[in-house]
Amino acid sequence: MSGDRPARIPFVPKDARAYHGRAAGIVSRGLAGCIDLGVLFAMMVTVYVGWAALLFAINPPAFRPPVVPHPLVVIGGGILLVGYLTVSWITTGRTYGDHVLGLRVLDRHGRLPHLGLALARAVLCTVFLLGVLWVVFSSHRRSIQDVLLRTSVVYDWHRS
Repeated sequence: MSGDRPARIPFVPKDARAYHGRAAGIVSRGLAGCIDLGVLFAMMVTVYVGWAALLFAINPPAFRPPVVPHPLVVIGGGILLVGYLTVSWITTGRTYGDHVLGLRVLDRHGRLPHLGLALARAVLCTVFLLGVLWVVFSSHRRSIQDVLLRTSVVYDWHRS
């Protein structure tokens, strides 16, 4: 492979290859986000089941399934989401949803975001989820989070 040419991408349809490196649109981002919400739900269920199993192991005769207050679900889910997004973006530039849709988050230099940038973007994406809708109005397909932090989400089918 030449230093300037990307690796051949045999599993991507020929028509889609022209989009490699271009900014992702709202549909791709939305579908990736839906997949990531499924991942978040699975993580939350895993935490709940683990907590319930621990309570059962400690005192089986008195076991009752734990009741989780709504604010704790929201706050805990937000913390899990921020952690998931941050770790995903600093390690590979993509969450599982991004991987499925062939997307990658990059900083203004076209590199993976560093910890501070990924964390700031994760917090903004979690707190202000509707900011992604700005992609529809942006000529450069950038969300509010992308504009504020100078990041971008591009189609990238290279292996992580």
